[in-house]
Amino acid sequence: MQLSIDPKKIRTDLNTQIRVDWNEEAVKEYAEAMEAGIVFPALLVFYDETNDLYILADGFHRLAAHMSFRPEEPILIEKRLGTVEEARWASICANQGHGIRRTRADKRNAVKEAFLHSEGEMKSNRQIADDVGVHHVTVGTIRKELESTGEIHQSDFRKGQDGRTINTANIGTASPLQERVEEKKTETAKLPQTPPEPCETCGRCRYFEDGICDADDSERLHWDVACSDFAIRVEEAALPEIPPPDYENVKTAVPDKNKIV
Repeated sequence: MQLSIDPKKIRTDLNTQIRVDWNEEAVKEYAEAMEAGIVFPALLVFYDETNDLYILADGFHRLAAHMSFRPEEPILIEKRLGTVEEARWASICANQGHGIRRTRADKRNAVKEAFLHSEGEMKSNRQIADDVGVHHVTVGTIRKELESTGEIHQSDFRKGQDGRTINTANIGTASPLQERVEEKKTETAKLPQTPPEPCETCGRCRYFEDGICDADDSERLHWDVACSDFAIRVEEAALPEIPPPDYENVKTAVPDKNKIV
C-alpha cells in the first residue's frame, strides 16, 4: 500500500542499512532532481504495529535527499506490515536493479548479513545468490571466509526451495558398495603388476600351462609358487623311441592250404 507520511517518522537507526559506502554526491544529485520536479519511486517502509515503528528498508539516499530539500513535506512510501528483522531482510535483498549501483563492499556485506539473518542462515549458496543478486561462487567464497573466522558457524544442513532440510555432507559420498569397490581397486593397485617369470616345468607336478600350476589354489595369485619345488627345473624323461615300420621287409602271409578253416 502506498501513502505519504511525515519523513521524520521514518526510522533509519535500526540497523537496516546494508550499504557500506555512502554516496553523498548521489544525495545532492537526487535533491537537485527533486527540486526540478522529478518524481522518485516510493520508499520501502515496514510498519511494526506492535511498536508503532516505521522502519526504512530501501531508499536511504532518497530519504536523505528529501530531508535536505523539503524536510517538512510528506514523502511517498510503500507500506508493508512487518518487524525490524523483516525490514532488514528486505534491505539485504534490495538495490539489485535500481538506485545507486552497489559497490563490491556493499555486495559482500549483503551476503554476510544474509548469512547472519535468521531467514538466510540455512539457505544454500545459490539461494543466497538469488536473494542478494550476486554469483553463487562469490557467496561460497564469502561463506568459507566467515566460517574460517568464526563469524558464522559451519553447518552441513541446508533448507531447499521446497522447504525441506537436507544434509549436504551426504552429497557426493560413496555408497557401501562403491566403498568396497574402491577398496578392492586400492588392494589391486598394491599388487605386482608384472608377475615373475615362472619355470616351464614343476618339480612336483611336472606341468605348467597358461600361468596356472596344478598344485595352485583359488586363494593364491596365478604367478605365486605352488610348492617349494616350483622353481626347480627338471628335465623331462626321454620317451622311448619307436622305430618306424619296415615296409620293405614285411612278409606277406601265405594261406596254408592244408589248414581246415
